[in-house]
Amino acid sequence: MTNATPDDRRLSTPVDQEQGPRSRAIIPDRRARPPPGARHRRRPADRSARSAGPGRGTGCGARPAQPPGAPLPARPAAGVIPARRARRSNIPREDHPVHRRIRPRPARPSRPARHAPTRRQHPRTTARPHGRRRLRHRHTYLASLAACVPPATTSSPSWGRTALAGLAVDGKTLRGSRTADTTVHLLAATRHDTQVVVAQRQVEAKSNEIPSFTPLLSGLDLSSVMITADALHTQHAHARQIVEARGHYLFIVKGNQPTLLSRLKALPWREAILNDRTDEQEHGRREIRRMKICTVRPGLPFPHAAQAIQVKRRRTDHRTGKTTIVTVYAVTSLPPGRITHAQLAALIRGHWSIEALHHIRDVTYREDASRIRTGAAPRIMAGLRNLAIGLARLIGWTNITAATDHYRSHPTDGLQLLGFTT
Repeated sequence: MTNATPDDRRLSTPVDQEQGPRSRAIIPDRRARPPPGARHRRRPADRSARSAGPGRGTGCGARPAQPPGAPLPARPAAGVIPARRARRSNIPREDHPVHRRIRPRPARPSRPARHAPTRRQHPRTTARPHGRRRLRHRHTYLASLAACVPPATTSSPSWGRTALAGLAVDGKTLRGSRTADTTVHLLAATRHDTQVVVAQRQVEAKSNEIPSFTPLLSGLDLSSVMITADALHTQHAHARQIVEARGHYLFIVKGNQPTLLSRLKALPWREAILNDRTDEQEHGRREIRRMKICTVRPGLPFPHAAQAIQVKRRRTDHRTGKTTIVTVYAVTSLPPGRITHAQLAALIRGHWSIEALHHIRDVTYREDASRIRTGAAPRIMAGLRNLAIGLARLIGWTNITAATDHYRSHPTDGLQLLGFTT
């Protein structure tokens, strides 16, 4: 017998070794490189070699070896699913039990249905009414804002807490109206969400904003409204007025109330948990705000005070690299659990909406540069500026400068917005 090489002995089958070296069929090694010009994918010469190759005759799902010349297996009849396909299909076989059933997903909570746009209508046209109907909706919304009524919601939140409408109270001096005797100073109440001024009152000469606070809010419905104000209006009489009108207050506490400020600082803030944290980067700086809440004891020297708040603001200027930390204390009549901590933090920051309104009036409308100073003209012009900014916000303008340029070039749109037709 001819001596076979180790490769021949490894590649030959036991049947070939019994028949002799002449009838041996050498199976090509799959790890060998293909000859030049051959395809990358190699296929065996016949079906028997393919079925008898290494690793093809055993294992899960392997095909049984077919002898040369044997007929191919018949296809299954219609409606019968092979065993290999039944394993991947969702249709159960009669002889193959299905242990895992597909369960339907739970239905989502119901949402208000939306009007589907037709083919001839753009989706934007169906979302916003046009013409007189849109103007009627705007006038109705403005009338509700003038009454300080919170916007109606389609459904109450799932956790049973209703959001409060924020109303910021602050004053502004019209520097261009300065005369030898006095300067016009206005006290206004502005909504947090829309920057709409719902009340405005001129402060009397040789006085301050404190006496004008009570008549400013006397004609407004304060139910479900949170009044936010700076430290000047942290007064006992103001707190009693708001609570008697079924509203809530959120006042900043500073040095004008020394006893209250010292009591707030003495609270165990280090043991209190962190209730809310925000991290924002804008206007070339990074600001991190951390809020803690303590339920105050009855001995706190302020009427109807239910919670004490500490807010720490860490601000870093990217241009100079300077970091400043400011700690602010506040007191509120809101009971614990009335709103979420994130909503309370949003109300604290929302007080700055009235400061942004004053900035727009100074920069965009150049209010301080106006030299109108006779009689009630400065107050009337300030009211017209507030009206223009509020209408632009209500219809979706985010850039008041762009809105001013648009209505200056298209005065007809401004008349339509006010309800006048030409």
